[in-house]
Amino acid sequence: QAHRQIAQGPSLGALERWPAMWCRLLFLLLCGLISLWGTTVLVQVYGGLYGLPGEAFDDERAGVRTSEDSLLANASESYLAAARALEERDYSRTISELEGCGPENGACLGLLGEMHLIGAGVSRNFSEAFRLLSAGADLGDPDAQYALGTLYANAMDETPGGDFKRQEALSVLYLYAASVSGHPGAQMAMGYRHSQGHGVPKSCSTAALNYIEVARRVADVYSAGMPQAVELVRLGVDGKDAKAMSAQEVSLFVEIAASGDAKIAAAVGKRYLLGINGFRQSYARAAHHLQMAAEKSHGGALALLGYMYCLGLGVAKSLDVAYSYFVASVAQGDALGHNGLGYIFFHGASVQKVDLKEAVAHFNASAYGGSADGMFNLASLFLTGTGVDQSFQQAAWWFTQALDQGHTPAAYSLAVMHLNGIGTVRNCRIAVDLLKRVCERGSWVSRKLQDAYDLHREGSGDSAAWLFLRLAEAGHDVAQMNLAHLLDSGVSSLLLNASAVPEPSEQARALGRIQAQRHWELSAEQGNVLAELRLGDYAYYGWGLRLRGGFSDEEDDESASGTAAAPAAAAASTVDAADADPAATTGD
Repeated sequence: QAHRQIAQGPSLGALERWPAMWCRLLFLLLCGLISLWGTTVLVQVYGGLYGLPGEAFDDERAGVRTSEDSLLANASESYLAAARALEERDYSRTISELEGCGPENGACLGLLGEMHLIGAGVSRNFSEAFRLLSAGADLGDPDAQYALGTLYANAMDETPGGDFKRQEALSVLYLYAASVSGHPGAQMAMGYRHSQGHGVPKSCSTAALNYIEVARRVADVYSAGMPQAVELVRLGVDGKDAKAMSAQEVSLFVEIAASGDAKIAAAVGKRYLLGINGFRQSYARAAHHLQMAAEKSHGGALALLGYMYCLGLGVAKSLDVAYSYFVASVAQGDALGHNGLGYIFFHGASVQKVDLKEAVAHFNASAYGGSADGMFNLASLFLTGTGVDQSFQQAAWWFTQALDQGHTPAAYSLAVMHLNGIGTVRNCRIAVDLLKRVCERGSWVSRKLQDAYDLHREGSGDSAAWLFLRLAEAGHDVAQMNLAHLLDSGVSSLLLNASAVPEPSEQARALGRIQAQRHWELSAEQGNVLAELRLGDYAYYGWGLRLRGGFSDEEDDESASGTAAAPAAAAASTVDAADADPAATTGD
């Protein structure tokens, strides 16, 4: 409730004018959380996807695939049925379901507008897409508002024949309206804009305000189970991701596991449990392979089976059965087993009463054994002073150790501590960076990422580009790069008026590169070296938008000495109709 009061009470402008009030509110919030955590379930049996040994979080994976977003709670049955049909690529059924929506159903209007935008089941019609999305946004649908805000930020004034112009003010207006309704993408987009100063005042505290509610929900999901990972794939990058296995490689490892190799069986079981490295998430197959390894006293497999029974993943939930597996795992000296046993001692079960002293001992053994979950739970005890002397410094240190292994709830907890200077230095920028990382592990991001990758493999360039565009506007670095690649390479012409700009044509390719340039720049701004390299190509070959005008004295000196490239000839409001020939452009 305190979170909601902070998020919905004072306006953004008030928070910018009164930073002291912002700090006091966050401090009160943290104090409330500290008092609450001591008596509730801060100590989790499983704190995050990457808490498992050997599954470090290195920004190559993202997100959870969980239940529908809270925004869908009040959606109509027709809309939900249409959305499911669209996800299954059954466009005729999607349109049929949308026809059953009422004329005042903004969500259905917005979904139909997106279909016209990408040409899914209907002819691409940018004007009709804009009309439908505007109607849905005017009726208050947050998703339509977010889509419209995204389009206004990425349209081009110079698109021939276009009746939809880029308007940054309208983009911010629609994004803000959607964020007020709790749209996770819009909240992330406003947080990203305020953190970078794109179209809005640069304000770290306002960025934190937008990010923190989304991050809290994501951290809660990670604390309650084992969400599935989504591999982050950078399109257009040479070389195959070594982490992704082919179907043949997966089959080979499954055969080796079946032959009786306990280590391989445990590794296969863990990957089926998490759904990573080319293994589709399957609790039944995970339990089968983990049981094979557990029969040979593999400590890690015993611990994971304990987790499955503790959380009820594909099996009947039973803390008593979980306890027996954890005890067997601890006998093998497994750090994850210590964490699970600590959880049982902390919460109690029918076969084991609550014993805080034993819980602390097992969490300590787990933490020193290298388990990120053990580190997180030990930090939680220090934060709340439960079973140990309260120490904010110790809590911050162990949260940081867990964060180094990619522990998502630890990142959220540490962000809140940095916002308030509790146990660590007060640093809003560090807090916002952590909150952004947590938000990008949420279901809103992961579902769209996975769908975009699938659509790209199926050859649906515009559909994939639209999903990447929605994520890119929310500040997702990999999505920005992938969208730029699709537009740059001509795979997608998402925002081009097909009737005015024939496809394929040199003019369409030049316009696509101009659209791609914005996202190369945004990605490079976040430290993506591959995007920096591509922008170097743009400057060298004369692609994209360039400003007409005078040069600095330094540039004039370079030009006179023959070391500078030829002056750019295109104005910011004018488009080169044809793609320049590299040899001609360089003047060699």
